[in-house]
Amino acid sequence: MSLQAFAYRKGEVEVVRPEQFDRYQGYNRWISLTRPEKQDIDLVVSKFSLHPLVIEDITNPREIPKVDEYAGYTFVVTDIPEIENESVIIHKLYIILGKDFLISASDHWDTIRTAETGLINKAGIISESGPDFLAYTLLDHATDHFYPVLDRLEDLIEEIEDEAMATPGKELLSKMADVRKSLLTLRKSAWQIRNVVNDLSRGASPFIAPTTLIYIRDIDDHVTQVMDLIETYRDILTSSRDVYMSAVSVSLNQIMKQLTIIATIMLPLSFIVGVYGMNFKNMPELYWEYGYYTVWVIIISVTLIMLAYFRAKKWI
Repeated sequence: MSLQAFAYRKGEVEVVRPEQFDRYQGYNRWISLTRPEKQDIDLVVSKFSLHPLVIEDITNPREIPKVDEYAGYTFVVTDIPEIENESVIIHKLYIILGKDFLISASDHWDTIRTAETGLINKAGIISESGPDFLAYTLLDHATDHFYPVLDRLEDLIEEIEDEAMATPGKELLSKMADVRKSLLTLRKSAWQIRNVVNDLSRGASPFIAPTTLIYIRDIDDHVTQVMDLIETYRDILTSSRDVYMSAVSVSLNQIMKQLTIIATIMLPLSFIVGVYGMNFKNMPELYWEYGYYTVWVIIISVTLIMLAYFRAKKWI
């Protein structure tokens, strides 16, 4: 189901239908929308009279993380990062927090299901707290998704380092660009989430109790750690790129050195062949019985002498 509804208080949790909410006065109520369809959103709007701008934001997956205050509730947008096919995908989590209710919407199953399971199983203090603590739980789960993404990017960066030191190829530069793009995406998302957390921790929402603000501030510590990791990985990636460019430069220099040695050896040989290729009648060697063989002896001797000289100089 894309819509789940819960009523809970003091450790008591019931799975209900949204149209039954009026029967649960004095309960905290949570409507969880996962990949919501139009009829689900229409049902929520009819029960809670949500502002059209909120509905527009929920149906717009490009909305940036933010905190907006409306009459009777606070609207929060945050990001949930995920890595798919070595690329970072940003999912959205929308939270509508009121005095005794919370509405969440997202296309990311794991974050929503983790919170739902925690509530149903009465894990921790979720079922004994208000909707503000549930909002914190969702935000915390969303932020925690940075870590597996960063772990995977760390593995990719280690692979890049190994390839840069061993056999750098053109595809390595493309892989570096992809990882760098992913890190920039995470960095942008983390900065925006940090602004959201800072706004909430400074009391941007009247529906978050002071006891919950302590937990909200803990999310800020996590985001700061995430940002530090992102900067560290960017530095490592930059160093790997420098190693790659150095390896390519060394390889190119080696090729140029080999070509230069070949050209240097060919220079006197070309001179010898050019001289005896003029075919003037007064050149006595042209009519000498052993002239042809002598030229070959000279050519081979010059080549061997030059190779011995280059080897003595450790140029080859």
